[in-house]
Amino acid sequence: TIQKDTPDSRILEPFVSKSAPAELLSHQAIALLHEGKYTKADSVLTLVPEEAVSEDLQAIVQALAGYYNDAFEKVAATSPFNEVVMLLAMKKNQEAWDKISTIDVETAREYYIKAIAANRLEKIGDAIMSIEKALELDPSLLEVAKVDGDIIDLLPEEQKIK
Repeated sequence: TIQKDTPDSRILEPFVSKSAPAELLSHQAIALLHEGKYTKADSVLTLVPEEAVSEDLQAIVQALAGYYNDAFEKVAATSPFNEVVMLLAMKKNQEAWDKISTIDVETAREYYIKAIAANRLEKIGDAIMSIEKALELDPSLLEVAKVDGDIIDLLPEEQKIK
């Protein structure tokens, strides 16, 4: 709800139809995104006339719903880092590594993603250096790493969930 600054897709749900205004449908799709209902958000956007859909919203919904090929160009164009994330999502690991190797990696998130790309290609030295730097910059990433199949094998035993 508005007072709580929390989207609630139930509010607009009764008004969702092919004849609903594009703005209403877009707001409903955004509320569904916030609730983690990505496929449902994609379905709602199919009701909006193609020329009325925000390209950015469409790309975000497609990417989160798993339609990476459809979203790739738009998301990749937003930043080199987002291009790497999309390439990893599409399992294009060598391309992701090649791209991130050209980026000046500075943030914890960027080092984390670099660790994933390196580990998928069995570049263990690069992967360990990258995850160590990511955790140094943002120790809270350890909680994510403990359950991330792309990273967990890089963690020292004492950091893994027992």
